[in-house]
Amino acid sequence: MARGLSKTFMNDLLKGSLKELLEFVQRDDTLDLEIREEEVHIYYRGGKILGLIPKKTGYTLTFDNNYLKAWKSNSKITEEMLDNSRDNHEWEEYFAYAKFVIDMYFNIKGRYEREFQQLVARVNNYSSISNSTDYFIIDIEYDNRAGTRFDIVALEWLTASPNRRKPDNCRLLVFEMKYGDKSLTDNAGIVDHLQKFGKFLSNNSAVAEFKKEMLHVFKQKRELGLVIFGKDGNSNQVTKVEDEIDFAFIIANHEPASFILKREIAKAAQEYDFKFMTANFMGYGLYKECLYSLEDFLEKFPRQIYSGKK
Repeated sequence: MARGLSKTFMNDLLKGSLKELLEFVQRDDTLDLEIREEEVHIYYRGGKILGLIPKKTGYTLTFDNNYLKAWKSNSKITEEMLDNSRDNHEWEEYFAYAKFVIDMYFNIKGRYEREFQQLVARVNNYSSISNSTDYFIIDIEYDNRAGTRFDIVALEWLTASPNRRKPDNCRLLVFEMKYGDKSLTDNAGIVDHLQKFGKFLSNNSAVAEFKKEMLHVFKQKRELGLVIFGKDGNSNQVTKVEDEIDFAFIIANHEPASFILKREIAKAAQEYDFKFMTANFMGYGLYKECLYSLEDFLEKFPRQIYSGKK
């Protein structure tokens, strides 16, 4: 079964036993609800703060207590406090406890790449400017369980009104988030990701299923009120995307004095076609004008890529 929720799961979120939880997530923009295969993951700062899995009656609600164990000796919050508030659907209390635990865990461990991913989803899906950016985030941490993992899957739907009135000119774009220069090399580095993406594209049936899956997830996210289209809304449904899928890197906090990015780009450019997305004046909104081909990226940002100091 591909990503997506059953009618029963959707009904429980929209008007059943999980309605209060969905409403809480809709009100709290530090939370991000992602759809899996008949499963829901809710993230905070990029860490999974709550999981929901259907069972015969109701749902199994999960929290990774490893977050708590990392600093348990210094914590006044206990597993029992988390379990009781979660199982009793006391959402305000539960999320207050769980957020504090994750904050302390990240203070010790650090997981900035995941946090940046969620910020991208937040700004482009459900912030005050989400309807004016050119991309909606369909999924983060995509895994097809067959060797394909993507940090961010986005729908390019240009904001100009003629485009939003014609949802048949959309396309999918896969973003790979890289935080700091250590993430650019070796396993899960620039070249590694491009190799895996190229292998994925060579499987036509997998690509067709991926497109179908992402359109379904986007539709369900809209039904759940997790994508904001402004005051007037938008009833146009995206039912197909263009054949080509773009692949782009989002590079966060690269040190210009480091030669690593320039070196890894040179390696990858010998064989692969890829793009880069840059910020627009220090923000996280994604705009078509900030999506650069490799050639344009190298021409426009040579000093940011490598200043020659090291």
